Amino acid sequence: MILLKALRIIKNVMLNRCPRCKQGKVWRVNAIKAFIDKNPMNKHCPNCNLKYERELGFWQGAMLMSYLISVLVFILCWIIAIRFIPKEAPVIYTFFLVAGAILLVSPFSWRWSRLFWLNFFTDEYSK
Repeated sequence: MILLKALRIIKNVMLNRCPRCKQGKVWRVNAIKAFIDKNPMNKHCPNCNLKYERELGFWQGAMLMSYLISVLVFILCWIIAIRFIPKEAPVIYTFFLVAGAILLVSPFSWRWSRLFWLNFFTDEYSK
């Protein structure tokens, strides 16, 4: 049962869908345009009218999730660097690998973290 819910959440996150109706889009634009657009996220679901931001400060937990995603990317890049970059190479190579990966992933981690956070606190029966 828990595995099914986890798979449903991942599907909603990857498809940018409302956690209640699974039809409406949470973000109006893609991840890259979200940094340029002043209001990239819908306030309510266009299909079922679910209010996404429940209360002031609702997205603070999503910031923690975004940080977690960045830490995971850092660890993965560090392991790759240790494995494939020669030990004689300067440390700056590893730094640029890790920093570049985090910069490339940041638009997606911001979006995914909000979608995960919204899905954790919303179910199909919420009003």
